[in-house]
Amino acid sequence: MPGGDEQTAEALEMLLGLPGRMYRDDALDLLPLAGEALTVGWTVSGLRDHLSRRCDPDRRPSHRNRPGLGRRA
Repeated sequence: MPGGDEQTAEALEMLLGLPGRMYRDDALDLLPLAGEALTVGWTVSGLRDHLSRRCDPDRRPSHRNRPGLGRRA
């Protein structure tokens, strides 16, 4: 990730702090995408604001509602 370990830690903290329940494994899965966003000019605070406006903490992904299809069935 551009910016090294400090920016990686900051991006991971940002992902874990988004509205709703974000598991660490899920945040780690999203970390490369956050890194790409930072590479093309997003800031961590700008990305946080953008994602927070689009998070729906009441919505559960359908694969988590059906046993056997998600990691945490």
